[in-house]
Amino acid sequence: MLPDQEKLNKIASHCYKFWAEILIQEPPSRPNSLMNDHKIIVEKLNELKNILSSNREKDNLEIINREDNLTTFKKWCKDEQIFFDKVDIIKIDDNNYGLVSTEDVMDKQVLIKVPRKAIFSIDTIHENPIYKKIIVNDILLSNMNNVALVFFMCIERLNKDSKWQDYFNILPTKFTTPVNYTIEELELLKNTVIYEESLKTFRHFARQYIYFLQKLYDESSKDYSKLSIRLEDFTFDLFLWAANNVTTRINHIPSENDQKSIPCLIPLLDFSNHSDDSKNIVDFSIEDNCAETIAGNALKKGNNITIVYGNRNNYSLFLANGFCLQIPGINDVFKLKLSFPSTFIESDFRVRIYRKTTDIFTCTHDDLIPENLPLFLKLLVSGLPQDINSEDTGKKAKKYLFDRLNLLMKATYSKVGDDLPKDMPFTLKQIHLYLASEKRIVSKMLEKLRNMETL
Repeated sequence: MLPDQEKLNKIASHCYKFWAEILIQEPPSRPNSLMNDHKIIVEKLNELKNILSSNREKDNLEIINREDNLTTFKKWCKDEQIFFDKVDIIKIDDNNYGLVSTEDVMDKQVLIKVPRKAIFSIDTIHENPIYKKIIVNDILLSNMNNVALVFFMCIERLNKDSKWQDYFNILPTKFTTPVNYTIEELELLKNTVIYEESLKTFRHFARQYIYFLQKLYDESSKDYSKLSIRLEDFTFDLFLWAANNVTTRINHIPSENDQKSIPCLIPLLDFSNHSDDSKNIVDFSIEDNCAETIAGNALKKGNNITIVYGNRNNYSLFLANGFCLQIPGINDVFKLKLSFPSTFIESDFRVRIYRKTTDIFTCTHDDLIPENLPLFLKLLVSGLPQDINSEDTGKKAKKYLFDRLNLLMKATYSKVGDDLPKDMPFTLKQIHLYLASEKRIVSKMLEKLRNMETL
């Protein structure tokens, strides 16, 4: 349902300029330019929010009280035949919930069973013929299942009669992932790869949102016009809420229609928090056609029911889930981004050999200097093809890397200590933990380079 013509013209004009001036452009390669764009994007989204919100009721995301909705959600789970007889949801703090066992549980015992019909997935979305037609005819939705999940989560959220409302009403509305950071919080991550990646992720979300908003008011988009929603209700806050929930809670199950894995949200099961040492297993039973959590060892009444969020390092956990593990070790990682100077043209021998002008190297405790890093550095400091493997070039490459890391240590990690104030806000604590994780790797790299003559 579209607003009056005057308001529609304002929305369309704003979206057109926003798209043409910023969103259709490739993201800048320089971090400062990327941040400048980010500030403009935030400003444009706020302007659009004001246009949409005129004469609109309060956003229903603002009035969600998760605790008040908990009992209703548990009843919904029972109605949807979700099994959780030995499990309960508990409130951990103002914004976080978790699962605990309500009685002693034996090893290998099934804790949770969620039937396919109660899983919000691409297959579920395809059951609606209007939704399916939109996906099939839209190049973005048909090629990006995660984006389709986000978009139709928004549409279902705006449908008061949706079967998913009781589930959506228990989902978080506040998030701690970097994409939700203020500009001041983001600046604390400056000089890191995750700083740029967070800005790019927010930019992608803004681009997707404007794409869909334009589809919803474009008269030529016949399929989208069949969606019974008010245009003013399709806000960026709503889209970001869905994107955040999909990013932080995503699971995968085998599709019922195709021989492939599809993204999904699994109610109740997705309240399991992460623990590196969890032995519990999350699986999909083809025989019972349900997702399930199985106890990996015996549990006592009141034990937390946790799972492992895949084999993720601190970079992945921080970017996708908004937290880092505090214990130093295998989760530590340092991402190093290096680029050839812009003066290197495509025909330059260095670009022809390496085949790209920028690369991101993942450094860990077990692999401080990844395989391709020495080659990139040698090419960077070489003047002629015959210089690449010379001893002098190896020394120059080693010095370049040492100086780069030493500068990074002084500019970014020098104020990162081992002790955390007890009253440090959660977001600042996670930023500190992430930078400390990178610092441990960079320190070991510098130590290794001090004992090397050449790369």
